[in-house]
Amino acid sequence: MRRSLSRLQQILDAQLEVWPTARPAGGPTQPLATAIAAWDKALHDALVDKTPDSRVLLVSSNVSIDLLRRSAELASVAAANHDLDSFIVHSRVLPALKPATERWERARDTWRGLAPATTGMPYPIAAAAHTLHRALHPLQTDPGPETSLALRFAIMATVEAAHLQVAATRRSDLKGMASGVSALTQAVFDHVPGARSLTLWRQLERLDGPAPISIPAQVRNEMLRQAVGTLEAATLAASASHGLIEVGDRKVPPTREMIPPVPGSRRLGGIDRRL
Repeated sequence: MRRSLSRLQQILDAQLEVWPTARPAGGPTQPLATAIAAWDKALHDALVDKTPDSRVLLVSSNVSIDLLRRSAELASVAAANHDLDSFIVHSRVLPALKPATERWERARDTWRGLAPATTGMPYPIAAAAHTLHRALHPLQTDPGPETSLALRFAIMATVEAAHLQVAATRRSDLKGMASGVSALTQAVFDHVPGARSLTLWRQLERLDGPAPISIPAQVRNEMLRQAVGTLEAATLAASASHGLIEVGDRKVPPTREMIPPVPGSRRLGGIDRRL
């Protein structure tokens, strides 16, 4: 698992090296960039060097799903309008966004089972998530670099959230609702012969109530494996989105218009042939 994380870090470092240095000041992407920066800070303040809060991780999963789904919508529309390269969008970006979104959906289901349903959400997280949602959905595609930058910002934000999720699942003080911990334990231990005879299992089956309880090490190991998978999928989506930066600064015409006519030739069946 350490080898996988090291490989993912190398991929991410390579992506950050080609992160565009120019930022449009006051352009259409500025509210989104500001909202993502505020969201990133709120997540770090809530999770780094602190006991993980399953409510925060649940919201993080929902925000990442929102970012990826909206990115897929914008990319599809931009490709149809020839504002982005259709080949890159359909062969690289969308196929990478789909598994990343599915990974986050599974993470959301996990944190939903662990998060208490009767307590409020930390205000900084709720406010940052709401602001980001409002900045994300009014975005429209255009023929300039703004669309590709917006998609890049959105997808990269999910990579940082995935890193924080990995760090949270590594902590031994991670807790969750007893019913959720029991369900996760069942899902993991169902694959272990004789698991139902374990004392731990018999204790968990009798647990219930609003107080969070510790998560067994075996279950946290499985959660960590899933979190690493989410990080890998998010990183691959970010890698695929780099292709948008290369073509996002120009309007991409239809494929046939990109083929210059050959002097002294005529068109036959869509292919230039010498007379």
